[in-house]
Amino acid sequence: MMFNRTASVFCLTMAFTGIFSNQVTLAESVNIQFRGVVEPRASFGMSTPGKMESSFSDKAGKGKNEFTSITPAKINVQTSNPITITVSSPDIFDIHSATLKVNSVQVLGNNVTLPAGKNTVEVDMLSKQNRVFAPGTYNYDVTLTMVSP
Repeated sequence: MMFNRTASVFCLTMAFTGIFSNQVTLAESVNIQFRGVVEPRASFGMSTPGKMESSFSDKAGKGKNEFTSITPAKINVQTSNPITITVSSPDIFDIHSATLKVNSVQVLGNNVTLPAGKNTVEVDMLSKQNRVFAPGTYNYDVTLTMVSP
């Protein structure tokens, strides 16, 4: 009888296993990759023009031969990574120079590497000649160039 009971339990177990074994559950995982590139960006914001004023020479005030900045030109620069700014002096025939300040700090030379973020660049200009400036309005263009280092 013990044998019959064991055989019956075995047969029932096999029957249930056969019925439910058709429902197989599969589980798998997969990693899907995404890729993106953040391109470096840099842009000039609105600029404020500079203002120049003439001054007399040291030679007994004989005439005006120098224009100097009394108000620097300003421009905001927004960059996503460090960027080099180069200033080119205006194309005039006599002594001239344009100097840079970044965030109110004077820069030596005609270029500077700006850190990422928002920076205020100021440009001062000096124009000097051996002859007297004639009365009139003088306009000068100074070019700022951004280059990624």
